[in-house]
Amino acid sequence: MNKIIYGLNDIEKTTDWIIGKMEHKILFLNGPIGSGKTTLIKNLCRQFGVKELVNSPTFSILNQYNYNDKKIFHFDFYRINNLKEIIEIGIHDYIDSQSICFIEWGDLIIDRIKTSNHIIDISVLSDTEREITFK
Repeated sequence: MNKIIYGLNDIEKTTDWIIGKMEHKILFLNGPIGSGKTTLIKNLCRQFGVKELVNSPTFSILNQYNYNDKKIFHFDFYRINNLKEIIEIGIHDYIDSQSICFIEWGDLIIDRIKTSNHIIDISVLSDTEREITFK
């Protein structure tokens, strides 16, 4: 487990740090509303080379981004009420695709994912400072 404290002005250094630690393509992001999960994902996508607009899939549940002939899948399960809904969207197909998957609010599914993954827990320290625990 690793921890880092960062200011919102340090987001690029923080995403470099995360990418340097990523051994697996599945990344769960946990934290309260407004903690910066989507902001981290936007910057991670930019670091991977995504050129298109990256935004929260809170209402669409899933956004797909392209980079270097590869895909990133970005899930937001905030509005999902039960595991059945997640299974029905085909989560296992996306996980098994060998693509990078960023999953926000993944508590309902995390114990069902057998693929190696990382977990980022974000804590809000102040209006401009966050702490990340990377597992």
